[in-house]
Amino acid sequence: MSAIQAAWHYVGAGSVVFTDGTAETALSHTLQLDQGNWSMGPLPELLQEEVEVVSRGRVVGVVPGGPVFPEGSVTGQVSEFSDTTDGTLMDFLFATTGTPYADRVSKVADDYFFHCDVEYHNGDDVLKFTDCRVLVNQYTEGDPSTIDISIRCRGEVYLNGTLICARIGSESA
Repeated sequence: MSAIQAAWHYVGAGSVVFTDGTAETALSHTLQLDQGNWSMGPLPELLQEEVEVVSRGRVVGVVPGGPVFPEGSVTGQVSEFSDTTDGTLMDFLFATTGTPYADRVSKVADDYFFHCDVEYHNGDDVLKFTDCRVLVNQYTEGDPSTIDISIRCRGEVYLNGTLICARIGSESA
């Protein structure tokens, strides 16, 4: 695993891929950003709070506490937000009837909310967050069309296929 990282931020063109939990062939939707901002954090090596053990006013150790859930946002200009026959991001997130995403499956079973994996591709790196809750805060259609998305990661974080932020109990923690 990598050293502790505070946050990850990227500005420019790229794509965001959303993938559901369908067992055999996962459904995915790619949102192409013409220009945008992506930020996510905190990204500690172990996705747990650090709790200091204090004795007589001195720190004598550090133990894992409650879970840390990285949060982030994607904002940007998009050229193909709604004019597609293959379904849109909104169709994917809301399982719109009559679209290829009508039967999409959440990554987290027995949950009230839909969770999916989110990958950000910027040409050089692929940053993947697993088991994410995705909210579309705002989108506007026009010239240019824009989108603002919030993401809360309840899973693990990978950079170019390498686990960089693990949960206690995972294979690499």
